[in-house]
Amino acid sequence: MYIPVVVSCQDTDVVRSPEALTLLQLIQGIDMGTPLLPPDALQKAYGEAGSVALTEVRVYPPENAGGWGRGAARGGDADLTSGRALDISSDEQMAQREEAICDRAPDLVKALQTLNVEIDVDRAVDLLRTYASEDGSLDRAGFSDALAAARVPVNLKPPDQSPTFSLVAVTGESVGKEANVSAFVGLSLHLRHRVPIVVKGGRRAPGDTKVRTAGACYATFGSAPK
Repeated sequence: MYIPVVVSCQDTDVVRSPEALTLLQLIQGIDMGTPLLPPDALQKAYGEAGSVALTEVRVYPPENAGGWGRGAARGGDADLTSGRALDISSDEQMAQREEAICDRAPDLVKALQTLNVEIDVDRAVDLLRTYASEDGSLDRAGFSDALAAARVPVNLKPPDQSPTFSLVAVTGESVGKEANVSAFVGLSLHLRHRVPIVVKGGRRAPGDTKVRTAGACYATFGSAPK
């Protein structure tokens, strides 16, 4: 039983995406702590500044994936790039935000060019509308989300069904708390913290199987369901 996991849509013929290169480095024991995977990536996933101890990374296969994942889907990577909630109470605020976005779009184009991501101003405006704050600015998290979205071709449809990655950790407030993350973050933190990946075989624990990852721009999980 194999579960393909798309980490980057750029690596179609050559491994060139920052995500793939980061995974290759982590496999070799090199952790650069870049903005793509900052040192506090685990804390950010849980929204906590204190101590967070990762215990395992869970993979929930999509519904009806060869008998795996029975029941409702738990969400997916698309949830991480669905935009941000805004607190805008008037048309005037919305107009001011739109004006700020149009002014800042060329700067976003230039910023992404320094990271070898080419977009036009119209695409930059769309990204800012999705990820900018109420005043039209991008904070660190917003820029990371916009960068990830900009790397995916606009005409590329994501898979209809993708496995969900979930971190399991001990925080200052709970034990075994889960946090959904992207496939890249899940695989990267698995390598950084050297914790097992567990493919969930449904509600029954005996169906769970620990696996090893394979590949850099994609990973394949293999196991025999019970």
